[in-house]
Amino acid sequence: MRLICHRGTNFLSYTETDEEVSIIVDEDSLARLQQVLRDEAKVAPKCWSALRVYEGASAINIVGLVSHLSAPLYRENLDSVYLSTFLTDLIMVPEEERDVAVKLLEGICKKGEEKMTIHDISSLPPPPMDTKSVNKTVTINTLPHRLVIAYFDATPQNVETITHSLLRQFFFPPSQERIFSFTSSLGEITLLVNADSLHTFPSGLLSTNRATWKAIQVQDSGTAFSGANVHVFSRILAGAGVSIYYLSTANSDYILVPEESIDDALTALRSRLNIVT
Repeated sequence: MRLICHRGTNFLSYTETDEEVSIIVDEDSLARLQQVLRDEAKVAPKCWSALRVYEGASAINIVGLVSHLSAPLYRENLDSVYLSTFLTDLIMVPEEERDVAVKLLEGICKKGEEKMTIHDISSLPPPPMDTKSVNKTVTINTLPHRLVIAYFDATPQNVETITHSLLRQFFFPPSQERIFSFTSSLGEITLLVNADSLHTFPSGLLSTNRATWKAIQVQDSGTAFSGANVHVFSRILAGAGVSIYYLSTANSDYILVPEESIDDALTALRSRLNIVT
């Protein structure tokens, strides 16, 4: 919570479920985090560079966006951590692979003055998939929550106004089984919260996506931060016509789909993957 309220934090992604807490922070904030957690936290052995692809709020509903952005990294076997936000997609790659990843993404994006802007993806053909990766063995679990994706500008006044509501999310969650995510990057904050708790936030502060979402937890033991997972899972759902919102964590991939598409999403995944129940 200190990091969330600290104005010097340039990048922070916090995802909590009943099974794990996964935190991604900028290098300057890591020392503060380790002071709090000490030996309780397991830190990944490498540093990552974050690439930010800006598409705007409507991109959440574009079918195939995650598949398209992850395709060039998948083809080059690059590890990646993928975080969807309300306005952008954040793609983290190993620091030593940053220049390679930038060139690959520039090949499918046009570069603006300060941001990378995605081309009109509706006119682009879906990338080919290596069929040998499709039949991998994974565990999937559908979380029971109805979720909302929300956004607000991280001005000091907004952060101060919303702090009480965030404290309630951290310390007084609506249920013991939950998924909550907070991602702050370049002055933009995206929240993933239980739909039933949306009323606890100040009225008029949050912009929300019109859909209600369900989360599918996908686990593939031994392949944390695998760019192949991001692309394989997202490509299957793109083929089924399902738009997705993607969160990578240290132990799982959480794939959010519109509530009305959950059955189509599960059917598609089960038909293309070896599922362990």
